[in-house]
Amino acid sequence: MYYSFTKASNPVGLIRRTSIKMWLNAIAPKKFLCHYTLKIGCLFYGVFMTCVMVACTISLIVETFSLSKCTYCSTSVTSFSITAIVYSITMVFIHLWFIWGVNKRKSSVVISWLVITAMWMAQVFCLIIVLLCIFIRQSKPIAWTVLALLCTSIPLYGLLIGYGYWLQLKTEQHSVSVTS
Repeated sequence: MYYSFTKASNPVGLIRRTSIKMWLNAIAPKKFLCHYTLKIGCLFYGVFMTCVMVACTISLIVETFSLSKCTYCSTSVTSFSITAIVYSITMVFIHLWFIWGVNKRKSSVVISWLVITAMWMAQVFCLIIVLLCIFIRQSKPIAWTVLALLCTSIPLYGLLIGYGYWLQLKTEQHSVSVTS
């Protein structure tokens, strides 16, 4: 079949967006850890990330209290810590919302969680790169690079599990609406 794309019929990047979508659909896992269902994988990842964010919140609260006793620390450091606490608490609630959405099979909750968590991952990735650039000369660079890759690959796999589950929900909802 021959397709003719004119400037009016082909919005900028349509072909590029289609190929990215096809690529994402191809790498989206069909099972969690090659054995479990995607629903179990999403629930596991939601609980895991909730626990991680609770641990981050607790450590940030302890850090903020220790910084408030510091006489030579800037007030900016304390305000950054308080902002990080609010952000961590928000992410805890977002992950709990994701667990609820997976249990209720809500595709809109899953895709919203994917977008929010992808933005969080982008921020974490940029922060890791900045920290690697700052501290690479003070310690072992290979160890920090391996740790950074590990710390970004686990959440990235969780995002792919969530995306695969969203695709599964989307195709199930589409097949139900076609047959009814």
